[in-house]
Amino acid sequence: LRNGRGAGPYGSGLMAVGAPYLHDLIIEDCSADHAIYGIGLYVRGGATLIDCVLRNNRSSAAGSEGGGAWLMGTWEAELTVENLDVYGNEAAHGSGIHFNDRFGYFAGVYCLDNLGDGMVVYNGAVNGTGPIIEYSLFESNSGAGIAYDADLIIRSCTFVGNGTATGGAAIDGGSSWDFTLDPRITQCIVAYNKGPGIRG
Repeated sequence: LRNGRGAGPYGSGLMAVGAPYLHDLIIEDCSADHAIYGIGLYVRGGATLIDCVLRNNRSSAAGSEGGGAWLMGTWEAELTVENLDVYGNEAAHGSGIHFNDRFGYFAGVYCLDNLGDGMVVYNGAVNGTGPIIEYSLFESNSGAGIAYDADLIIRSCTFVGNGTATGGAAIDGGSSWDFTLDPRITQCIVAYNKGPGIRG
């Protein structure tokens, strides 16, 4: 999909609700000049994304979320993402990926050179549960590699070259009155980032 222009608040490139199976797609060069969720891809439900590319999807409008993708799982069926390249995307929040729930599994995500945070995880869960992110690379994003305001599990991931000297950490925990922050970060490499490595 190329050159999508957002007209409404959701998905200028591809919008899916339910449990679609998305395989071997390239979604690129979608844009919006207003606040939008999911400039390249908007998915809500138990979707499966495998071997896809999200690149150069952009909106700098205040309130935009998910330059590459805005994703949300459901308790009936968690969202599954494997082998996803996410680069050159931009949004006010979650330039690469904005994930908004606890029911998600991410493996083999390569999140590179996004103009802001590589991935944002919000509204995860409680008691140290939440989405799982593993075997993934977050490199040279101009914000955090992963910014979270939720519980989540990060394991066997690499974070290198993210952030700025005055910006967020490579793995950057926020705070919220309604969500606890009990991440589990194990067996990761966090090196050569431009700001702090891990901040909670």
